[in-house]
Amino acid sequence: MRKVWNYIIQRLSFKLGIVIGLVVMTIFIVSVSLLFLLTKDFVRQRAVKRASLVLDNTALRIANIMGEVETAADNMAWYVDGCMDPDSLIRDTREILENNPHFYSCSISMEPDYFKQYGRYFSIYSVRDGDSISTAQYGSDDFQYFELEWYMKPQGLRQGCWIDPYVNTNPRADYQTDIIATYSRPLYNRMGYFIGVVAIDLQLKWLSQEVTKVTPYPNSSSIVIGGKGQYLVHPDTTKLMKETIFSDPDPRAKEVVDSLGRKMIARKSGVQQMVVDNQDALVFYRPIDKADWSMAIVCPESDVFSGYNRLLYIVWIIVFFGLVVIMLFCFQTIHVNIIPLHLL
Repeated sequence: MRKVWNYIIQRLSFKLGIVIGLVVMTIFIVSVSLLFLLTKDFVRQRAVKRASLVLDNTALRIANIMGEVETAADNMAWYVDGCMDPDSLIRDTREILENNPHFYSCSISMEPDYFKQYGRYFSIYSVRDGDSISTAQYGSDDFQYFELEWYMKPQGLRQGCWIDPYVNTNPRADYQTDIIATYSRPLYNRMGYFIGVVAIDLQLKWLSQEVTKVTPYPNSSSIVIGGKGQYLVHPDTTKLMKETIFSDPDPRAKEVVDSLGRKMIARKSGVQQMVVDNQDALVFYRPIDKADWSMAIVCPESDVFSGYNRLLYIVWIIVFFGLVVIMLFCFQTIHVNIIPLHLL
């Protein structure tokens, strides 16, 4: 066997074939590698554009519905200014829900003793319960609504504002466990004095449904965080309102996750590479208009580059067999052409 091998390597055709094959293989591998490096960058850019477009469209849908809430509350504030009849307020809160199927509940809450005939407290609350709407007056010494954030914040700001999602504490909705987000609008009389608040609520379930529709890739997932980093939408529902983006249990990812969280809270847009569930991933993030919320799409790189990787495997297989064919062709061609030299 050794004699056969020595005979082969001493042949001129073999030596020339090896040299030519190595030169061709080197040029081919360098060219293909450069091509695929450029292609990978192109695939990444397309992924960024694709995810950014999905983010923008989703944020626009959310902002549109939030805009509907703001418009309804502003119209209600304008109407209430000219009609302060308690019976009409009851009817108005119901009509808001009847005309807007996205809205969860609506309330008009007045300053203490505003309607003295109803006592110290007067707050009309209408809530959607399946296909029906229930309405009631609430407020008591045990539930002083005018000390809650959704009442005090617009009063202090003197303008409408969104309140970060919270668990509904309304005694008329004790059976509800859903988290709600509220838009509150202060009410003023014709003299410019503050007299109450109109508030319209959205269920966080609605926000989750809108965001989870975002599926640019098969295994992508979405999150939404509030102004303090708390999870408003997350694939693990046990984290909602209980954990923040800064409470990541993996200490190895803490620095990267903290950086992402600070950027999202600062209402910035961009893309960040990080490890999620032991997988390399690209995280695309942007703020949501109308509120201090920010959303992100987590896309595993295995999904983003799945087509690229399949093409890479196929090309390298073709390259391997192509080089084998080239080598054999070189050996045969050189062998035939140097026969006269051997005869000489």
